Amino acid sequence: MTRVIGLDHGTRRIGVAVGDLETGIAFERPALIRRALDRDLEALAGIAREELATTIVLGLPRNMDGSEGAQAQSVHRFADRLREIGLEVAFVDERL
Repeated sequence: MTRVIGLDHGTRRIGVAVGDLETGIAFERPALIRRALDRDLEALAGIAREELATTIVLGLPRNMDGSEGAQAQSVHRFADRLREIGLEVAFVDERL
């Protein structure tokens, strides 16, 4: 079974879903209330361990012209931190 964790990175909450690549089914998990970055990363690492997932799919908010603004840069920095704790990160374009 190959599982991935989908995240919707926000300033107050991080939306969480766990998907199974074999079945194509994803299940919503409770949103993670943002505290401090290290605590958020620790919580996400725990979810990854519980779900036997090594890959994070992270929504990337792009402008309609494809450019990236401040929120997208924040997502990239968050992805860098996820990689530092040993998780792979893939982005999905959130436009439309």
